[in-house]
Formats: sequence, structure tokens, C-alpha cells
Amino acid sequence: MLMKTLTIRWQRLVNENGQTCPRCHDTGDAMLRAFTRLQKAFAELGIEVQTAD
Repeated sequence: MLMKTLTIRWQRLVNENGQTCPRCHDTGDAMLRAFTRLQKAFAELGIEVQTAD
């Protein structure tokens, strides 16, 4: 059986030094927590969850 894939792309704002802005940093942390939960939930349905840069 072919496994389906759900790709999550997180885009962020960076300053002139290439550092993520504080608000985007918090969003990135929340995305990683959600990613872990989604991986477990979707695995039962045969769907692979991955992130893209």
C-alpha cells in the first residue's frame, strides 16, 4: 500500500543577522509540538507527516 504524505511548511521572518523574530520563533515551537502529535495521529491512517524547510 502506498503511504500518503502530508508536508508541513513553516515560513518565518528573519532579521538582518538571519535570526528568527520572537513571534515566529514561538510559532515554530508550536508547530513542532503539533507536528509530533500529528505524526502519531496520522500514522494510524497510513499518512506520513513531514516538514519542509
